Parts: sequence; structure tokens; C-alpha cells
Amino acid sequence: MKHITPDEIKNKKEQYILLDIREDHERARDGAIPGSESINGSKLDIYKLTEFFKEHNGEHIVVYCNSGARSESLIEVVNKNNIYHKDKISNLKGGFQIWKASLYEIEYP
Repeated sequence: MKHITPDEIKNKKEQYILLDIREDHERARDGAIPGSESINGSKLDIYKLTEFFKEHNGEHIVVYCNSGARSESLIEVVNKNNIYHKDKISNLKGGFQIWKASLYEIEYP
């Protein structure tokens, strides 16, 4: 599994599709990376996920949650089921906590 740092995203943000899989209340409370798309983690199903990846076919997708654990698990499922290109999906190392600790821009949905 590939990991990517907040610095890599910040410096080349236009090269990535950011997928936030945190719960809606987490996004409302803590904010989100600007421009990220969201699929509520508790409502995440294989159909919705497959549709998301079809929509962004071939683009580099970075999945994130609060700490990186849930997104890492999701990527394992994606890779195991061959839902998306393994070389085009990454986990945000340290999740949103590290993004926020880096003092990078945050938006509130």
C-alpha cells in the first residue's frame, strides 16, 4: 500500500482526488481538506465505492480518515477486490490529524 504525506498533497494538490471517509459529524466538527470529496464511513458500501472509483478512473486517489487506520483498511479492501488500480490509490499518512497539525488550510462543510 502506498502512503502519501500532507506535504506531498499540499505541493501537488491538483494531481490528486481526495476522498474523506470520516463520519459527517467528524467533518462538521473538525473540518476537511479543501476540495476533498466525502463518502460517509458508516454508510460506505461496495456499490457506492465502486461508483466513486469508476467516476475517477485513472486518477490518483488519496483516501483519508482521522488517523489513517480506517482509510488503510478501506484501501486493503479495494486492493483485495481489484476495485481500483493499486498504483493509483494512496493512504494519507497520519490522516486528517497530521494535515491539521501541519497547519494546512481547512474548510468546514
